[in-house]
Amino acid sequence: MRLLKEVILGLFLVSTAALAGQDDVVMQLAIENAKIKPEQAVVKIADHYPGYLSSFGIDDEDGKMVYEFGIIDPKDSVELEVIMDADSGKIWLDEKDALSSKTLKSKKYQLLMNSGMTLEKAVQEAKKVVPGQLLEAELVQEKGIVFFEIELLTDRGDRKVIVDLQSGKPIPVTRR
Repeated sequence: MRLLKEVILGLFLVSTAALAGQDDVVMQLAIENAKIKPEQAVVKIADHYPGYLSSFGIDDEDGKMVYEFGIIDPKDSVELEVIMDADSGKIWLDEKDALSSKTLKSKKYQLLMNSGMTLEKAVQEAKKVVPGQLLEAELVQEKGIVFFEIELLTDRGDRKVIVDLQSGKPIPVTRR
């Protein structure tokens, strides 16, 4: 009975790993087939909207690949969630949330607005140490450090790199 449980557990682990690999392959194909690549979308949104990009992600909407962006607009004290169709380039506002003056004065947002480090620059720095295709990016504050966490799709699967807002230094995250 114990052997049967170990075999079932082993098959489960192997199939889970295979599915993770399948997800990477599907994502790579979707990005290759998209008319607008992730980095192009980031530049287009940064040029189109005032404020500071704080996040990027790839999602599926009605069977189509879309890019999702978080944008901090300190002038209007709002955070926007904007979506772009990866094929047509159509852009639409999904959500608009008010930000308090306390939130805008937080270390996280002050560094974003004053460091000179943008999401676009953070992605460029991350790709210097881990070449790959942009999958996700998020502004994070942890243990007093503010950084962009960048996820890139490489030939060996997805890898994370953090880019410190103060120094601009990219640091690959090792896998455990």
